[in-house]
Amino acid sequence: MQSLVNPSEYPKDVLVALGPSVISGILGERATQKRGTPKPLHRSLPFSGTERDVERIRVLFDETLPDLSTEQRSNLFSCALELVTNGLKANLKHVFFRSKGWSTEDLSRRAERIAFFRSHCLIGSNFAEYTRRAEENGLSVGFLLSQDRDNTCIEVRNSLPLTTEDANRIKHKINCAATCKDLFEFHDRFSDRSEGEGLGLALVIFVLKNAGIDPGFLHIREERDTTIATLSIPNAALRAATRTKTHRA
Repeated sequence: MQSLVNPSEYPKDVLVALGPSVISGILGERATQKRGTPKPLHRSLPFSGTERDVERIRVLFDETLPDLSTEQRSNLFSCALELVTNGLKANLKHVFFRSKGWSTEDLSRRAERIAFFRSHCLIGSNFAEYTRRAEENGLSVGFLLSQDRDNTCIEVRNSLPLTTEDANRIKHKINCAATCKDLFEFHDRFSDRSEGEGLGLALVIFVLKNAGIDPGFLHIREERDTTIATLSIPNAALRAATRTKTHRA
């Protein structure tokens, strides 16, 4: 199975293999209702970790957000891909740890076990096997993309709740990313070579910063045993970011 991520687009240390899931796309029709609100369509796309599936998601962005610039759509697509990646990795880690009888809350050997998980599960036949097990256990990642008159929203729902340790690490990584000028500085100062968790979220922060979009629009919460990452950006902020980019150019 080929990796979803194009190695030329991302730093080596943040590349991860992605597994199957179901992506639910909410597409805004070009035809609008009387009050100008886009009428949403609902789609479910099979997601099996192939380059074709990545292209389907890219097309989803092109069809849903035709009024954004190519650069803005690319930036939001990159953010969505990272958020989906985090959810998929969490599912694989959960299944792998359970298969070994390990608790994700046990910190005594966590770094060692995470390193083993990353080297054992994210490549080759083991990757395919554990993605199959994740699906058999009812684990999934849902992806929602919508746009109305006021906001453009990306939402990723993972059917696993956050562990206390993961929640703390995510908060820590995001706070650390806020103190760095770019991903390279973040990697040098804060990267955990054994775990790597939080790098994807840091990349989202820096993509948004570079695009002139406030990273504060990204929110991660838990709701009824589901982890939800939401990136809801006011359309006015997207237009302002475009004007700023154009002015600087």
